[in-house]
Amino acid sequence: MKKICFEKKSDSKKRIKKVFINSTTEDKECMTKMNKSFLYRVNKTNKVDLNLEAPQVNIKKTFDTQKNIEIFSLQVTGKFFITHNRMLLEVYFQHKLYIEIHWKMKKISPKKSEVLA
Repeated sequence: MKKICFEKKSDSKKRIKKVFINSTTEDKECMTKMNKSFLYRVNKTNKVDLNLEAPQVNIKKTFDTQKNIEIFSLQVTGKFFITHNRMLLEVYFQHKLYIEIHWKMKKISPKKSEVLA
């Protein structure tokens, strides 16, 4: 069984756009919850920052062997520049992915050889 929820919000006054995707999947081995979110904030600017930093990537993975829960999270934040109608815009972004797996059996996640097979 799979449930998916999609939500999109935008505020033109604050120049923000948000997109959320949530899904829940259940089968005989596990129940998986997945949350994705995308945030964009746009500002007018006069010049391009030539010393633009690379996006920041944060990854976290945890196991709870007592509760049989596996959690993975990924977050990417950064900025880029675009032109629109001859206007230079600076776009800040934040992308998030959160996956939570509740294993029904005592074993946590399949062995690597099982995944590749």
